Amino acid sequence: MANQYPLKLPDAINIFTPSDLPFIKIALAKHTEVTNEILHLLIPDSIEQQTSCELAQILVDHSLTDIAIINKIAALLVNIPEGSKQLALQICRHPEVEFALIRAIILGKNVNSDFRYSVGRVTTRQNVKQLLAEIKNRIKKNNPKPKEKKILSTSKEPPSFINPLVAQMTSMLKGKVLRRDENQSDRDYSGGGFFWERNRAIYLYDNGAFEYQDKVFQSISSGGLSLSSPTDRVDRRTGQWAIEAYGQLVYLVLKSNSETLFSIRTDTGPQGIQILDGEAWHRYLIQ
Repeated sequence: MANQYPLKLPDAINIFTPSDLPFIKIALAKHTEVTNEILHLLIPDSIEQQTSCELAQILVDHSLTDIAIINKIAALLVNIPEGSKQLALQICRHPEVEFALIRAIILGKNVNSDFRYSVGRVTTRQNVKQLLAEIKNRIKKNNPKPKEKKILSTSKEPPSFINPLVAQMTSMLKGKVLRRDENQSDRDYSGGGFFWERNRAIYLYDNGAFEYQDKVFQSISSGGLSLSSPTDRVDRRTGQWAIEAYGQLVYLVLKSNSETLFSIRTDTGPQGIQILDGEAWHRYLIQ
């Protein structure tokens, strides 16, 4: 049986960097001896796969990442590949990313009013807000609303401003936990291979509080050498949740200390399924 032992980072770079497997690059990016120079080498060529998107997210969040890395990743998000909306949203709210790159993302061919609305909710950059306002005005100019006839009301009761879409979705999600599990694995002729697993959960409590959990584990080996996370990576967030509507579009909004963490387009799917940004999540009662 081949000996299994953790690799030192220089050895890992020599063995694994030429590989295109994003799982290996993810493990290298999380290595305790990684440097800014190595992080630059790990930038993916595209973000077309889930694992490439996760690698890009790790690089953006890394404490050693500089703005040059983030700008390079922003350039890969021009058409917002599937599954990368939250990463693109994070890029668009970043205070130092080149405005030209943010503008290219917002004007990309796969971007709709749903995404632009989400950007407008989280960004504090005035140039981005101005761009969104210009786009909105241009859309209104090109698509004027027909004039509506005024209808006089004889009711003395004050009008209700509760959006039925908001009320319905809030009732549906209150006291529920949304879960999504993913995994991938592969082996090669040399006996090496990888295993990757991701488990996400959003607890939406009756009192308006939420808890978000994102657990990732990967194990990677090659030629008898192992490079794997000693423990699972866990991202945990807490705060307040709410349902908001923009026209006929409904969003699950997660906030912490008045800061919007996620603004996620949501809809109900088949029985027991909740759709979040186009992904199917299972919906259960919180036990």
